[in-house]
Amino acid sequence: RLLGAGRVVAAGRDAARLERAREAGADAVVPLEGDGLAERLKEACGGEGPSYVFDPLWGAPLLAALQAAAPRARVVNLGQSAGAEAAVTSAAVRGKLLELYGHTNFGVPRQELAEQYHRLVSHAVAGRLTVDVERVSLDDVGAAWGRQAEGASRKLVVIP
Repeated sequence: RLLGAGRVVAAGRDAARLERAREAGADAVVPLEGDGLAERLKEACGGEGPSYVFDPLWGAPLLAALQAAAPRARVVNLGQSAGAEAAVTSAAVRGKLLELYGHTNFGVPRQELAEQYHRLVSHAVAGRLTVDVERVSLDDVGAAWGRQAEGASRKLVVIP
């Protein structure tokens, strides 16, 4: 929303993370589990479907997002945690005139990354953006390292 989004819908697998997304300002949340994901995504977006999809998952969630997407929606993928493959049909993209983009930070010029990182940090410092972290003491760094490696539900920050 900070960059101009009108309605923000968060979708995910973890109920606690979805609740944090709602607390952070998401207008609606959609669990990925269960039947009818595409229809639930579309309804959460006001019935028209999303005009912008930020997809870190690929796999089945992407297919549902494409089905739910509004005509001329932009879909940006930057991960594959739900699977490395998705059987995307040409008609699914062409029929709605969707824009499908792949993103990796490795493809962005260093100067642009630095500028955008500065912009992000400026929003955080000004209080317009909060970063969901859990603080851990230096004494607990071993346990924190293990939790992070197992997929901790939030980022862990060690405070000496």
